[in-house]
Amino acid sequence: MPRLLKLDRMEILGFKSFYGRTRFDFPDGITAVVGPNGCGKSNIGDAISWVLGEQKPSSLRSDRMEDVIFNGSQKRRPLGMAEVSLHFRNLAFGIGSGLVVGDGNGNGNGHDTVLAAATITETQDGVAAPVAIPIVEGMDAPGPQPRVFAIEEIPEQVVVTRRLYRSGESEYILNGERCRLKDIQDLLARTDVGSRLYSSIEQGKIDQILTAKPKDRRALFEEAAGILGYKIKRRQAEAKLEATRANLLRIADITTEVDKQIQSLKRQAAKARRYQRLQEELRGKRLLAVHRRVRLLDDDCQGTAAAQEDLRVREAGAAADLARQEA
Repeated sequence: MPRLLKLDRMEILGFKSFYGRTRFDFPDGITAVVGPNGCGKSNIGDAISWVLGEQKPSSLRSDRMEDVIFNGSQKRRPLGMAEVSLHFRNLAFGIGSGLVVGDGNGNGNGHDTVLAAATITETQDGVAAPVAIPIVEGMDAPGPQPRVFAIEEIPEQVVVTRRLYRSGESEYILNGERCRLKDIQDLLARTDVGSRLYSSIEQGKIDQILTAKPKDRRALFEEAAGILGYKIKRRQAEAKLEATRANLLRIADITTEVDKQIQSLKRQAAKARRYQRLQEELRGKRLLAVHRRVRLLDDDCQGTAAAQEDLRVREAGAAADLARQEA
């Protein structure tokens, strides 16, 4: 069944300049967030890239990843956690809509981003403030053409959440269950959504595309055609095969070493068995020698006892003769 993911809603808490829980609703169409430099427009794009798995602080205009957590202001204390949630909805057919985040003059900080249509609602103060919504023709994919993805069934509602604590611990949550970043990336990559894909385009990236070489531009076309996912899978499969070959080589080395040890142990076992057999033979011969010696000693003892008895008899006779002679 063909599946596309559409960004319906985003919730931000404690990410950069967003102190309270802020909700962004993304209806159909194209929404532009317009404002002066420094008002936090690019933080919206950074939040989406961050929750999609961005790992480089420099891509988020930060020195460290902990810098994305709200650092406090004159009236508000710093927070200990940043959280961003993206709510996706499955679509069988549809046209991707874009959210243009920028200052409108093309000379901002270089992080203006095309994302999805949005109506911003600040829930901290209970004020709903829709932003300017200019409709721009030709920015999306041409026509509601169906795209077929050879993927397994994806839930009707997909909620991706990322949390970061000041202690450095990070959590990824998919539909309310903790998971790995790879699980989220695998799920979103099947629908051409990710931090490295053209679903999120910075202003600097547009300049790179316009000035890129044909070989570099081809990667973008392959990504748009859905070939990049298969190439990534092929590279992953090749990496797994290479790792398997390395494991087989290690197993062969271990088997060879074990065979050598087995041969040595066999020789040692044969020596041990021969030693045990010789010990048993020596023990038997020692017992036989002791038995013979005991028999000889018994014979000598019997001869000595007989001689002693004979001497007693002779002594008694001599004493009788001596008594007769004295009488």
